[in-house]
Amino acid sequence: MKDISKFRNNGYQLLPGYFNKHINNLDNITKLFIDMPEAKGKYMKYFETINDNKVLSRMEYLIDFNEDFQKLEELVIRPIAEYYLQSPVHLFKEKINFKLPGGGAFKPHQDYPAWDDFPLEEFITIGIPLDPMTLENGCLKMARGLGKSREIYHDQETKFIPQELSDSWDWTPIICGRGDVLVFDAFVPHYSEINKTDNNRRIYYFTYNKTHEGNHRQDYFERKREVFPQDADKVPGKDYSKIGIKYNLGNPINTNKL
Repeated sequence: MKDISKFRNNGYQLLPGYFNKHINNLDNITKLFIDMPEAKGKYMKYFETINDNKVLSRMEYLIDFNEDFQKLEELVIRPIAEYYLQSPVHLFKEKINFKLPGGGAFKPHQDYPAWDDFPLEEFITIGIPLDPMTLENGCLKMARGLGKSREIYHDQETKFIPQELSDSWDWTPIICGRGDVLVFDAFVPHYSEINKTDNNRRIYYFTYNKTHEGNHRQDYFERKREVFPQDADKVPGKDYSKIGIKYNLGNPINTNKL
């Protein structure tokens, strides 16, 4: 594991090849997840619209639905979070963003404002790409030099980072390969562009908090299922576009009514 001083200065750090030994296993698990049908009250499948087609954009709340996935999280991924937070940790949330060919952009945002309903001071996220992340397929870009201030840049009314502010920042593209690991905190601004290739650009994110701050995973997903549900959990005719906006910061997921 790398020296965490650079992580503390920048808010992110790349660990090349760290997950290579386990990446094929995770890819096989992902195929099982994709094949699971939409189901009310279980794992969560979110979609976006690409060329008038409904396309899988994200899956969340997965840890309880595959034992091999549970073991990978517990034995391989969680220790990375414990090293960077210098503390025992609880899993706060887990998801995979698919960004399939033509998959939409994610606007500049910070993660912390989406989770500030909970009394937690800091989070750490472990990103594991299943596919290479390149400029052409919409890799993450991180705002350089803003990682340690812990300042929140989102406008309180619009919930978005003002464009004139994000335009003034120095953005670093995170070019990485299948099996690399990207570690970042909840304060570093980041965004990604459209996948302009014919290939997938899938990446898992596992987010953790320190154990002494409590286990909030179940409460988080119950709240999200209420205000920004997957299609299978939506109440017909209910408009979630405003009540769930903080759970939908910058992403291309559909918010239309059923």
